[in-house]
Amino acid sequence: MSKHNLKSTIDRRLSGLEAKEHHVQVVTALLRDEKPTRRKPAAILAISFVIITVIGTALAVVLPPTIQWFQRFYGEENTKIFTSGTLMPINQEVVLGDVVYEWTETIYVGDEHQGDDAVFANALYGTVNISPREGSNIVLIPEDYQLDDPIGYNLLLGERAPEGAPSYLETAAKRNARIILAIAVPEGILKDGKLQDLSEIGYMYQTNKDGSLSYHYEITKVADMQEYQILMSIQNWEVTREGDWLRNESQDTWLKEDWMITVRDPHAKKIP
Repeated sequence: MSKHNLKSTIDRRLSGLEAKEHHVQVVTALLRDEKPTRRKPAAILAISFVIITVIGTALAVVLPPTIQWFQRFYGEENTKIFTSGTLMPINQEVVLGDVVYEWTETIYVGDEHQGDDAVFANALYGTVNISPREGSNIVLIPEDYQLDDPIGYNLLLGERAPEGAPSYLETAAKRNARIILAIAVPEGILKDGKLQDLSEIGYMYQTNKDGSLSYHYEITKVADMQEYQILMSIQNWEVTREGDWLRNESQDTWLKEDWMITVRDPHAKKIP
């Protein structure tokens, strides 16, 4: 992947934030399997939505999906930052057409982390898993991927597919399945029913070997509260075998829903 294309990919994930030169340097180092030197970024949004190299790294302890994701990027030495945060399990599902969205949890990291760790502070982190509905015959394709890309490999995250790996198109043809592009994008935090002005929201995704997708998000500049109302936009639509999106008046398969959940600090006192 060229440096220009890499920067374009990063820009699309840092909603409202331009990818800085340091972001690209860190990702390039990771793709060379080097350990980058920690520097304080100019923006408080951590570079967690830039890129990672190893998707299949075995973890010694079974951790929540959100912590697993950030551990893979920041390293095991930073795991305590996320495990010391407030874990708020969600485990809610929404079915949209032939696609199941499972919001597993969100984690709040407060302002107790100062110094180099301040970049992680005052932020919500979380995960939404996306999978085919039981009994459906679909192939999920991630955004930014082409039909002839090998299925199940995170090419934009530095993962390499073996020679001859089947593509999304080949897999769909073999199964006589429909190809569905599905996303789960955070919109921000609601307060008194109104969406707060939080421009520093980012997300990244990974494709899994079982055909599912996982979206991971970070919402920054979030105050420590007893409860949070988070708004997520979930969407999916069919992609033809010629690569056309069926999101037009004649053939509109576009399904979308605003999904709002309320999570509470399990240790907080009940709100009157």
